[in-house]
Amino acid sequence: MGKWVSTGGACPCGKSSDAYAVDENNNGYCFSGKCGGKPFINNKDAPEDKSLFSAEYFPHRGLNKLTLEKYGTLTKFFSGSPIETAFFYPNGAIKVRGFVAKTFRTQGDFTNTHLFGKNIFDKGSKR
Repeated sequence: MGKWVSTGGACPCGKSSDAYAVDENNNGYCFSGKCGGKPFINNKDAPEDKSLFSAEYFPHRGLNKLTLEKYGTLTKFFSGSPIETAFFYPNGAIKVRGFVAKTFRTQGDFTNTHLFGKNIFDKGSKR
């Protein structure tokens, strides 16, 4: 553990409200005995508080809710604010667009994907 940059925070384990600290390398440690004093190396092992997150079809960029439902495009919210939208491909690949930082990232294998939404329509259809 390095120099502490943040102290007195809520522990990700949810058992302490003021015993969590983060060092300069983004490693966290809970000083409360309630969660066993488990270190969270680079906060990778820190569990997310699932109650703060939600997902729904959120109209944005000129797309309405019905369109987003048809294509299965969900938006992830954190404490009521949209943070990213996920585009799911039929082969299991996912493309994620961030709202705040305007970033893109992908998950899964994109080598055999096609135009997003192509699987929604019948072969040979024009519209």
